[in-house]
Amino acid sequence: AAHDKSNSYLEYIHFYNSEKHKNIMEEQEIENDMEKALSDEQFYIVIQPKFNSVTQKIVGGESLVRWTHPLKGIVSPGIFVKVFEKNGFIIQLDYFVWEETCRLLSKQKQKGKEYVPLSINVSRAHFYGNELMDKLSELVLKYGLETSDLELEITESLCGEDPSIIYAKIRQLQNMGFKIAMDDFGSGYSSLNMLKEMPLDIIKMDLKFLDGEEKKSQLILKSLITMAQAMELKVVVEGVENLPQVEFLAQFKECSLQGYYFSRPVIIGEFEHMLENN
Repeated sequence: AAHDKSNSYLEYIHFYNSEKHKNIMEEQEIENDMEKALSDEQFYIVIQPKFNSVTQKIVGGESLVRWTHPLKGIVSPGIFVKVFEKNGFIIQLDYFVWEETCRLLSKQKQKGKEYVPLSINVSRAHFYGNELMDKLSELVLKYGLETSDLELEITESLCGEDPSIIYAKIRQLQNMGFKIAMDDFGSGYSSLNMLKEMPLDIIKMDLKFLDGEEKKSQLILKSLITMAQAMELKVVVEGVENLPQVEFLAQFKECSLQGYYFSRPVIIGEFEHMLENN
């Protein structure tokens, strides 16, 4: 039968349902509010502590951003971060998070209190601009920090794009003394290949990617952690939610654990209190 061209126009029609319309309106509202939200200090940071797998002492923390809107209340980072990555505002928001994190570290240091390195997320957009090194150097200098006080977290997906550009920048950052962590290790398909090629200091694995048969999951996790540590990479396991997981992970020395079993992300004051009682 001859190809029926009368239906070919359907290929070019997009059906807008109410859900899609709602999402577009939501994005638009977020974009309308973002500049004011930053200048009015509606954004703030929370810290999710990292604990040693054996001693269960706090050995670090991850700095995360939260947004409380005066009318809408809490805006989910799962929604606003994606919008900001798309429109470029993520660069300004990251700068805010980095500065708040440096301010917290500086405060801890000046008080002579115990402090631990904090990790900050570095979005993909920073790797294609020219300001990344300058901005980080400027913050470290301004707050009297060492580059070793900050760990920089990048996502695995970033590394599949322009390896030569990305790897060169990562090496520059390492030469400056920053530790580089790959988030979501193992969630993509080419992790082992990346591990061979990529300049890294820390890998973060989320227990969620091992959902399924427990024995197999434990075997894979044990192999990955053992291999990473043999390569002199530090390991952070995220998504730790129950005691059996903690007991299983206690066999790995110098491994850091992060998850709701120990602590949700907490406001700065609570994190400082936790550190004092460490």
